Amino acid sequence: MSVLDVPSARMQADAEPNVGVFAFGPSEWELLSERFAFLGNSLLDPPSRDTALGLHEQFWGVFAEGLVGVGCANELIVSGVDHAQRFARRMAVGDEGALGLVRMEHARLFVGPPKPAAPPWETFYAQPGCIGDAGFGRATFAMRSILRQAGLEVRGASNQYADHMGLELLYIATLCDRFACAPPSADEVAMLVGFVGTHPGAWAPAFCAAVQNAAPDGYYRCIAETAAGLCRCLARNA
Repeated sequence: MSVLDVPSARMQADAEPNVGVFAFGPSEWELLSERFAFLGNSLLDPPSRDTALGLHEQFWGVFAEGLVGVGCANELIVSGVDHAQRFARRMAVGDEGALGLVRMEHARLFVGPPKPAAPPWETFYAQPGCIGDAGFGRATFAMRSILRQAGLEVRGASNQYADHMGLELLYIATLCDRFACAPPSADEVAMLVGFVGTHPGAWAPAFCAAVQNAAPDGYYRCIAETAAGLCRCLARNA
């Protein structure tokens, strides 16, 4: 499993940002870290019996609760959570068949063969309005540098390119976790907001559209929508 050195997601978080102000304390930063970590890990690896929290309707109710308190709820988050809960109701939670369907969807969307239906790497979305057909570009090198400067590295068997959406979300989770441990300076918060706007926030809408086009009723639509909504929330709190 490819991950960064970030905390595992714990259940807790619902709705529109307080534009222009970050008034977060340790508990709010921790809450955001947990949610970004869950979304990032969900995109990197398909669920197993032990990590299938997202297939439980109750999980999404708890996931959404705290987001209202930190001023992070918009139409994308609301849509993503609603879709996730409806998807969970359609599935028999804990059934190997349901888990197998989600694992096959992950492979079709993000792995292939013959190629991913919704490539999860930033490089593929470098040209607005179209999805490229080759990875490992400028965004990959930029993300490698960003991770290195933060003292992070990609590890795990899948050896993903650094500009994978899951890794970009885990980088945000790492920064939020650090801010929860030590209050950030204004410059550090500005750096986080700048990263979100320049990297995942910039291509999340196109990635989300690709996932929706390929699997409109699937599980990963809710993951992509919620991730795009959370990125928008942070970017607008500049």
